[in-house]
Amino acid sequence: MSGHSISTLGARPRVLLCLDLLTPPSASDVDVFSTPFVRNCRRALEHARDSGWPVVHVHAASTFGAGARAIDGLELLPSEPLFHRLGVSAFSSPEFRAFVRANPQAELVMVGASLDSACLATALAAFDRGMAVTLVSDAVSVSPKERAGLDGLEQIVRALAEPFVRFVGVAALVEPARKFSVIVGGGASRARATP
Repeated sequence: MSGHSISTLGARPRVLLCLDLLTPPSASDVDVFSTPFVRNCRRALEHARDSGWPVVHVHAASTFGAGARAIDGLELLPSEPLFHRLGVSAFSSPEFRAFVRANPQAELVMVGASLDSACLATALAAFDRGMAVTLVSDAVSVSPKERAGLDGLEQIVRALAEPFVRFVGVAALVEPARKFSVIVGGGASRARATP
């Protein structure tokens, strides 16, 4: 894989990518959008807008249609582009790929409703394209089918992605008093927030 090491993060312009932040298709899926997840997505989105970061929304093309709407408080603004992905990764959208080509030095900061599929696929595809990638770990969720195995899934995702993706909590992202430092261990650089 190509890309940038975790130690090169921090000095880049940032883009917030909001993946699949739509209302669940059925009442049984409501637990995916638990209050902490939605609250953390709102905090990240407000911080990005207040900081002047470009904000991009990507939805699965299959969810585009009657009844699909943004989660309350996570609606896109008229100035924020909405792209539709055809595959698992946001990079399956030609328009999103064009947006990334126009912002080649940007660090991609991701929140989303699909850690088990779209977020991980997009993060690894971004790294392959040489982008710095940060996943806001408490502003992502998983599908209802994966809910029962969330702890195991999260550990697998971290094990696969940590060499390529920085994981931060929303508090570390939005609190200006905290800075990121790089720690090296286990053969991979990892970022952590320091007070």
